[in-house]
Amino acid sequence: MDSLTAESGEKCIEVLEKGFRGLILMDIMMPEMDGWETIQKIIDKDLMKDNIICMLTGKDDPGEKMNPLKEYVLDYIRKPIDNENFIDIIKGYLKYLQ
Repeated sequence: MDSLTAESGEKCIEVLEKGFRGLILMDIMMPEMDGWETIQKIIDKDLMKDNIICMLTGKDDPGEKMNPLKEYVLDYIRKPIDNENFIDIIKGYLKYLQ
């Protein structure tokens, strides 16, 4: 399975508009447009089909912003996370997509 990176929410939207489908790992704290704003834009542009979103963050609580968008987030992973556990989580998500 291929992987792509996007340095910002806007770049993520561009990648999705070009046809990427799969697992989106997104930090809540990003430059210019945060993770919640990015998710809202993904929804507004109807780019959720065949995609799942997992949020990564160093915060203890996803916050109030998550409430209206939580149905679009499969999981919420707190950092730091050890590599082995992270790989197992990602493999599980990829099975979910198949």
